[in-house]
Amino acid sequence: MASERRGDGGAEKGRLDKKGGGAGYWKRFLFGVAVMAAVFSGLLFALNQMDLIPGGGDGSGLEPPRIDLFEASPAALEPGEGSTLAWRVSGVSLADRVAIEPGIGPVAREGRVAVLPEETTVYILTAINAAGEAEARVTVIVADG
Repeated sequence: MASERRGDGGAEKGRLDKKGGGAGYWKRFLFGVAVMAAVFSGLLFALNQMDLIPGGGDGSGLEPPRIDLFEASPAALEPGEGSTLAWRVSGVSLADRVAIEPGIGPVAREGRVAVLPEETTVYILTAINAAGEAEARVTVIVADG
């Protein structure tokens, strides 16, 4: 009888293999791994496109930030008038620093801000990341009143 039980157990094991019980698990597991790899790759691609991965993901390493735009409009004012500063910085992530001085402080990588200087003022945009620093200046001239 003991030999019959072993035979039944072997027959039962054989049925699982024929139905793909053991092989099916590994197929599902490998399919899950492939899906997760695809999702992770897509996430890395999206982060790279949003410029949130230092160095752009091209293997060239981290580069200093670049100031693409910093301007004042209008650049010449009469007393009591205002101007708008506009800027755009690339090569910085959310953890890096971008600031405008005097009097404005930390800002986003891209934006606009209204200013109302009482006298001629030189505004300095500074962008800093682990690889270096970039700086640009713009002067808003206030006419003598």
